[in-house]
Amino acid sequence: MKILKCKTFLNADALVQFVNDNNLPREDIVTITRSAGFTDSVDIAIFYYADAEIKEKTRGWFGKLSD
Repeated sequence: MKILKCKTFLNADALVQFVNDNNLPREDIVTITRSAGFTDSVDIAIFYYADAEIKEKTRGWFGKLSD
C-alpha cells in the first residue's frame, strides 16, 4: 500500500540525487517546496507516495549510497 512520505534536503543537488537513486516516478511526486527555517538555510521538502514497507536509499556524509 502506498502512503504519503516527506523528506527534507539542504540543497537541490541532494534532492535530485534522492529522486534518481530511488527511481521515484513523476506520478508519485506530489509537490516540492522551499521553506525558510529558523536559521539562514533554506530547506527543500519533497512530498511523495511510496510503499510503506520499502525504505528509501540515502547518501551518507561522503556521498556513499546506503540503504
